[in-house]
Amino acid sequence: ISTMTVLAGGEIAVGCNDGTVFVAVGDDWAKVRGVKGAGSSPARPCHGGKVTAVCAAPSGSEFVLVSAGFDDKIRFATLEAYAAEVAVDGQPNGLATIDDTIIFSTTKGIGRLAATAVAVFETTTFDPTAVAAGAGVAVVGARDGSLRIVDPMTLEETKVLGPHRGEITAIAFSPDGLALAVADADREIKLYAPNDDYAITLQSLWRFHTARVAALAWHPDSTKLASTANDEVIFVWDRDTPQTPPTKIDYAHKDGVTALAWRADDLVSVGNDACACLWTPL
Repeated sequence: ISTMTVLAGGEIAVGCNDGTVFVAVGDDWAKVRGVKGAGSSPARPCHGGKVTAVCAAPSGSEFVLVSAGFDDKIRFATLEAYAAEVAVDGQPNGLATIDDTIIFSTTKGIGRLAATAVAVFETTTFDPTAVAAGAGVAVVGARDGSLRIVDPMTLEETKVLGPHRGEITAIAFSPDGLALAVADADREIKLYAPNDDYAITLQSLWRFHTARVAALAWHPDSTKLASTANDEVIFVWDRDTPQTPPTKIDYAHKDGVTALAWRADDLVSVGNDACACLWTPL
């Protein structure tokens, strides 16, 4: 399993290295199928290559799930089947929902979707590696360790942060919009304050992982941050008491954890062992 998200109804959606997407409703998993017509088979996978990102569709959309893959496509699906797609420039590697639109990053630039079409695309001089949205902006991480703050409608760059000592691997806004967590390939997690011109509020402290950080996820109350890495470990950090040793989950997934998300107080994780797990770390 390469990526995962929790949808608005509590369903768990996962994307896999072979291009398939599955959704769990309760205890039952179902494959999100291709649609009939135009020569496609209802049994075909969602993507013709690795699924790199999944996210919930914007509220009010006729779809519930958006996925991106190495076939250079972003696809829009119900819980049963994908029903629309758009081709993008470069291999997509990140999706982020903000208001009624989706921001995406690819190996060539960043873009914004309007319904099922690309409304704006900007080729970048840096290599995007991750994207997140919140606090009225989008944040794009780069291979050189820098962060770009951009306007989510125009994609105009408004500020550059960093650089980190390694490639940016994960970005997450707290639900209250007061903290931006950023992780890198050098194993560090930093916190920034969006309401204070993105000043760094924590650094050189949350460095317990022994491999590149793979994913970050904020608890709904914005006080706890879960992180994971290729070291098979999950940590849950406390924003209010950052020097307190984190809760640790060892051997969460064989060969590494790839994604995290909270479902109320349950922490959902997926990994390279093709498993999805629910934890109660609080």
